[in-house]
Formats: sequence, C-alpha cells, structure tokens
Amino acid sequence: MRSQANRSRIPADRFARDPYSVLLLIRGELTVEAKIEEIRPINRAKWLLIECLHVTEPEAPQPYHPPGCGAAPPQRGRSEHHPHISVENQPMDAGGKRDMLSHKENMLRMYSGEMPEYIPMYGFKEVKCSAFIDVKKPGCKRDEFGVEYTGKEEIFGGAPIPFPGHYVLTDIRQWRDKIKAPDLSGVDWEQLAKKDLAGIDRSTTGIVFFWGKIFQRLMDFMGFSDGLLAIATEPEECYALFDYLCDFHCEVLKNVCRYYKPDSVCIPDDTATARAPFISRETYQRLVKPFHAREAEIVLNSGCHLDMHDCGRCEDFIDDWLDFGVQSWNPAQPSNDLAGVKQKFGRRLIINGGWDSQSPVSYAEVDEDVLREALIRYVDEMAPNGGFIFAARAPGKLRGGVKDKMDVVMDVYQNYAKNWYLTH
Repeated sequence: MRSQANRSRIPADRFARDPYSVLLLIRGELTVEAKIEEIRPINRAKWLLIECLHVTEPEAPQPYHPPGCGAAPPQRGRSEHHPHISVENQPMDAGGKRDMLSHKENMLRMYSGEMPEYIPMYGFKEVKCSAFIDVKKPGCKRDEFGVEYTGKEEIFGGAPIPFPGHYVLTDIRQWRDKIKAPDLSGVDWEQLAKKDLAGIDRSTTGIVFFWGKIFQRLMDFMGFSDGLLAIATEPEECYALFDYLCDFHCEVLKNVCRYYKPDSVCIPDDTATARAPFISRETYQRLVKPFHAREAEIVLNSGCHLDMHDCGRCEDFIDDWLDFGVQSWNPAQPSNDLAGVKQKFGRRLIINGGWDSQSPVSYAEVDEDVLREALIRYVDEMAPNGGFIFAARAPGKLRGGVKDKMDVVMDVYQNYAKNWYLTH
C-alpha cells in the first residue's frame, strides 16, 4: 500500500460520482479530501471505506503554473525516456511501478459510458485495409473509383483532396455508366487482415477502421458545386447512387468486422462547412441517414463501437447520429456549441477532439505561453464529467518550430491533462 504522502488526492464530490475511485481507495492509491460528516450521506458502502481507510483534511489546491507564466511549478518526477514528461500522481503499485489501465482498456471504459481512469490522448490506432488504395501514400494519385487526388503542404497540411476540375462524374443521371464499385469476389480477407495487423499488440492497442462515407463520395465524384446541385435537383438519382455505394460499403464492413475485428469503426463523412452544414437536416435524414444507419447496423451487430468523423459545424445532425448508435465524434471542432453538446448528451457521446485547430493559437508561430494557456483552458472546458479524448496537436509545417510546439502539447498533457480527474 502506498504511503499517505504518495497517494493521489481527490475531493469528496469527485469520489462520489466515480465508482472506480472505490477500487483506487481499496488499493491504497487514493486519499479522499473531506471530513467524515461531509461525506457520510454519499452512501453507506463508501462511507465505511472512507471512515476505515484514508480520509484527510483538504489541503490548499496547488494550481498548475505553466513555465514562464508566473510562479514556478513544483518539482515533478520525470520519465526516464522523456525528461519533459512528469510521472507525478500516476497510479503506482506497491513496487513503485505504473499500474494504469492500458490506452485500449481506458478507451473501452469510455465507450461503455463510464468515467476513464485518466484522460486519453488521441483515439484508437487507425488501420487501413490494403485491398484499397491509400491516396495519402506518395505516388498514389487515384482511388479505387478512379477519383484523382492532389495535395500541397500549404493546403490542409498536404492532405489529399480530389483534383479540382478532374471529376469522374459530371451528370448525376449518368452515374450507372460512370461509377463502378470494385469487385470484391477475389479478396482474401483473412490473409489481408493478418498482413495489415502484423506487429500490433491487440491486448493493449485498440484499432479503428475508417469507412463508409456517403455524402462525401458524391462530392469526390462531382465536386461540391455540381454535387450539391445534384442533391437539390436530382435527389432520386442521388439516393439511387448512395444505395449502390452503401451495398459496396456494407460488404466491406462485414468482412473487415469479421476478420480485422476492429474495436471501432468510424464513418468519415464531412457534411458541413465551418459555419453551417452543406445540407439541411431534413435532406440528411432523407438522403444520407438511411445509409449511415445501414452501415452502423453491421458495425454494432459485429460487436464493434461506432464513431463519426464530421468536420465543421455539424451539431445539427448529432441527434440523428445517436439514433443509429454513434458513440464518439471527431474532430468536434469549436465552431459547434461543444459546451451545449456536453450538457445535452453527457457521456453518451465521446468528444474526440474539441481543439481549435484553425485559430491563431494553432499557428506555427504562436507564443509557447499562449499555447500552454489555451491548452489548459481546453482541458478545463472539455474534461468535466468524462467523455473527452485529448486531441490537441502542434501546428502544421509552415516555418519550422513544430517539434518545440509538440513538446508543449505533450508537456501540458502529461503534467496537467492526463490525471485531471485525480486533481480536480
């Protein structure tokens, strides 16, 4: 059992709302800061544990002081391999070794609606199926539908986008002649899974498979101007194309879920700009949601969890996502009312993101102290009541200095964010 001085401390209200804290208390890794009379009403079982074990008087809070922002922070333990990373307050066993849930175990607790042991950084590891073309790889210019991609470092950090003006479909009424889904009859899914999953320790590493975009497939085929015009003028043809694409998507999902056994599947469908959705909620419900729901049914019936990737101000669609089983949303950009989303949905919807990647705080030249303060505000706003994955990243490669900025992100995560639930 850890000594009184080395135990993590939490206030009584934190203890009351987190059942896992009972286990930490029993293991001697936790001290509850309260007087007996303050916490006796919590419940009989917890009160007995507190009274018999580790109740202390509350100490004055010790705020986090970013370097260069006033009073110097207290000295912290340092990781042997990463000296800038603190190991203070990380749960330890009796032998002084770390005794934390793995990233995968911690994430799965969140998917079950529970409070995590600690705030995770980023989500599951993305795994791609090598049966399909990865247009992010150098030299890969066309996907399996023949869509041509391009990219420049100064545009979206080099992320591939459909080549403007080089579209495979110019008239939605001709999609049956122009759009041909790949033939999957000869795919050896079992062998592909063995190859693509080689070297991944599934006992500690969760994996996610991104698949199933419907709305964005049409934009890839036609571009946004003609694609949105097609939705407005030929909705029946768009629906028929989406139905055809969904048949293909579902066949892939059945095999991926069977042979890859991902921990989650993420539907990546960007349906919004930074200011508003591209389409109304009624149009989404009529033309897109039925096919997202079909894909979701396969994922959930296979025992996988379900994520949604949707950039921009897309909060209008969240109720519909939850209708067909979405559990996590990324990148959850601040153009949405994230405070309202957390208040309405609580831990039913994990916020995997919430970081403001488009404001000056994310520019490469941002002052380090400004970045630290923004990161702390970010955590303080997003962390309460769980359902939050820390996903801040360093600025893109504009004019150097990226390594230093990522060090700032990692330092704030390790020294402030990770054990936020034990210190707040």
